[in-house]
Amino acid sequence: WVDYMCMPQQPGAARDSAVGSLLSYVNRASDFVTAVPAMVSVRDHVDPQTFSSRGWCRFECLARVCCRGGFVRWTDGTRGGDI
Repeated sequence: WVDYMCMPQQPGAARDSAVGSLLSYVNRASDFVTAVPAMVSVRDHVDPQTFSSRGWCRFECLARVCCRGGFVRWTDGTRGGDI
């Protein structure tokens, strides 16, 4: 599993389908790595510290831990760790 902008953000059928299939993908993945490069957008700042405060991100990590146990790994391209 490599998490990089995989969930549609707008409400609707595409997002419902993605959320509904999340557990299936997470359960089949032998590793769970989240790419969290530090970046600033018009609305937000994203980095490894803000990652763990986001609802979708926390949901995906919880899904991993509940389905497979173990760790969720993250990288920002230069360093990494476990959540």
